[in-house]
Order: sequence, then structure tokens, then C-alpha cells
Amino acid sequence: MVGDSGQRREPPRRCQMRGRSLPLAPLLLALCVVLSSIWSSPGSAAPADRGPGLTATVHTAPGPGSSRLQAAPRQLATSGRAGSAQLSETARADGGGWWRQVGAALDPPQLTAKAAIAVDLTNQALLYADNPDEPLPPASTAKLVTALVAVRTLDLDEAVEIQPGDLVDPTVYANMGLAPGDRLSVKGLLTGLLVASAGDAANALARAAGQRLGAPSEAAAHQRFVAEMNRLARKLGMRRSWFVAPDGRDMPGQVVTARDLAIATEALFQEPVLERIVSLPTATVRVEGPNPREVTLYSTNQWLGLPGVHGVKTGTTPAAGQCLVAAVWRGDARVVTVVLGSQDRYADTQALLDWLDRHLAWVRVAPDGGFAPLDAALRERGLTLATSRTLLLSREDAVALELRFEAPSAHPDRAQWHQGTVVLLVRGQEVLRLPLYAADRFAPVS
Repeated sequence: MVGDSGQRREPPRRCQMRGRSLPLAPLLLALCVVLSSIWSSPGSAAPADRGPGLTATVHTAPGPGSSRLQAAPRQLATSGRAGSAQLSETARADGGGWWRQVGAALDPPQLTAKAAIAVDLTNQALLYADNPDEPLPPASTAKLVTALVAVRTLDLDEAVEIQPGDLVDPTVYANMGLAPGDRLSVKGLLTGLLVASAGDAANALARAAGQRLGAPSEAAAHQRFVAEMNRLARKLGMRRSWFVAPDGRDMPGQVVTARDLAIATEALFQEPVLERIVSLPTATVRVEGPNPREVTLYSTNQWLGLPGVHGVKTGTTPAAGQCLVAAVWRGDARVVTVVLGSQDRYADTQALLDWLDRHLAWVRVAPDGGFAPLDAALRERGLTLATSRTLLLSREDAVALELRFEAPSAHPDRAQWHQGTVVLLVRGQEVLRLPLYAADRFAPVS
């Protein structure tokens, strides 16, 4: 028997039980009925709808410094280019959360990249994915994990003295222009690593951290550091990446995936010093030693300085092609994109962001404004909000967004400051509820 794939199939087998031959199909049917009842029971998750088209959804992103609201039960979904696998909920190996898929569209962006992904980290929403789990050479995007290991191992202010083995060929690799005997802080090396993509900084950090981690010699320090990179990657949930060198150079077996780099970037943004460094278009680092000086560094990320762009890392090698991990704001929501193996990383990233903006809307609801109908209604009533939220909606749902004002509570302790509630709805379904306060008596939390 020949199936759809053209491979030869065996005839249907029959299940043997105590000498009787039972048809397999009825048993499978019974199993399906049991599973169906489990999926439909309260508290159980049903399989994700994988149908095409952009479906109605909403997520809410908190403003800076405020706690995240739970997403409303409606969901929205996305996928990659035609023929690519559609993704469902993405489990995290550390159990620390997952990215909800947000929409499958019929007109995916045309990219040259071999793999790409877009994630709203604030809303924990997967917005787009094309070959997100294909292992590819990382180039200098591997330095994101190098930085994560270093910042968790070394003190930021401790000094590291440069050794001859830390240097790289300046005609081949990006570098800080360091020399043996130079001394600079771990923070300075991290700045060189992430701003200038410096290979000498990567080697110095790997050597110092590898020794701190227990390597018996300088020669073994790099090996110990790389082992820690792989250990951390697994802990974070980077399941298909493997590191061989701390600077990401082309080496057999050294690979990353677009999804894994998005996971690493999420971890990086939880380290305040790294979050700051990756946003810098330029930086100055003080070098001590026989030749004290200040070194001015320029980011390899040409997008830094553009509105909303705040990171994170480039990478380029012959095997990897052009790679870019970028972070942009949409309202108060942080969106991270990754393109690997691109022929034009900036054009691909722009095309991906344009595609997202055509299908999705980030509606900012905040004391300082953002959603015009609400802003006008609050001014008319002399009311204000206390915190900011950013709703992630389909374009169709954003147009249908409506307001409803509810009277304040009659509780005497709240009557002096609480002035009711505003409810945002999409086609009658509540998507966000926020308390209101008298504008002349309440100072919103920034």
C-alpha cells in the first residue's frame, strides 16, 4: 500500500488479545473519545486552533514599573512564510513561562533570512516565526550568552588584566584594540563585548570567568567558560543551541536558533547593566595599565538611535551571513526580532516590523495619553488613570475597541479617591478594566 508520501505502508494490523483478533480502528476511536473528553473538561487546555487568518485577540502589557495583568482569554496567532510550520504554545524548559502564539496571516513578509522570529516579551506573545528552530551559525550573536555568563560570574567593578591569549587578529575580528598588560573593569569589557562586538573582550571575560568557575589553568579557562555557556543555555530553555567559542566565530558544531536567541535576549533584559549597554550607540571605556587611555566604542548596530530601538546585537561571518537581534518599543511593550542568515539584516528586520504593524496594533492606555477616545473622555470628566497598560490587538479589534464607564464604589473609605472604573471592550467582550481617579487630587505613578 502506498501512502501520500510515496512510502510503502504496511497493511492495517489487528490487535491480539487472549487469542482473539480485534480490529485496531475501534480501539483508536475509543481512545479519541477519551482524549476528547479530557480536553473538553474544565481546567484542561484544548489543542490550539491552527487555522489560517488573523484571529481576534488581546493581551495587556503593563507600563514600566507596574505588575503584569493576566491576558484576557481570547487569543490571537501568527506564523511564518508560506509552507513553514505553524507554532502553538512554546514551552520553556525552566518552567518560567511560554510565548502564546498570536496569529497566522496569509501574507507573510518576504525575507532573505534563513530563520526569523518576533516576540512581544512584555505580553509573552509569539508574533511571527519562520524556521525558528533551525540550528544556524551564530556569529557574534553568541556574545549575548557570553555576557550573561560573565555578569553572573564576575563582579562588575573587578579589574581584569589582558593577556596575550586574549588578543584577536584585528584584520579579521572586531576588537577594542587591547594590549597585554591593559587593565579594565568587567563592566568595561562587557561594554566592549556588546557595543563594539569585541573579540578580545570576549576572550578576556571567558578567561577570567572560567578561572573563577574553577578552571585549573588559563588554558582550561575557555573550555570551562564555554561549558558554562551551554549549561546556562539549557537552563534558560535554549534547547537547540550549542556553543564552542565565546566570540561566536565560525567553528564546527557552534549553532544557535532564532527562538533560542530570543530566549537569551529575554534573559539579558533582566540584567539592568546589560540592558543599558546594548542600548548604547557609543560608549567610552577607561583602560589602565602601562598605557592608560580612554577607548571610544561605536555600536555595530546601525539602528541604535532610531525612535523606539533599544538593542541588541549584530553578527556577521562567512558561514552565518548577516544576523541581527533587535529590540523596539510598541507602546510600553518590548518587541524583539531575530533574523539569521540574512542577505540584508536591516531590510529584513524592517520588513518584519512593517508586517507586524500591518496586522497588529499596540494600544497604549496611560495617564499621559495614548488612546485618543479615552484621553478625551477622561479630560471631559476630570479623571485620570494610575498606571499604564499596552493592549496587543489585531488591527480589526483595535478599530472595534469601545469604552464603558462604571460608577464608583459606595464604600466610604474609597469614595474620596476612587472615581469609578473604565472598561475597554471589543465587540462586547471585556479586555481591560482600570480604576479611575480625580485628576486634581491624584498624582499617577510614573
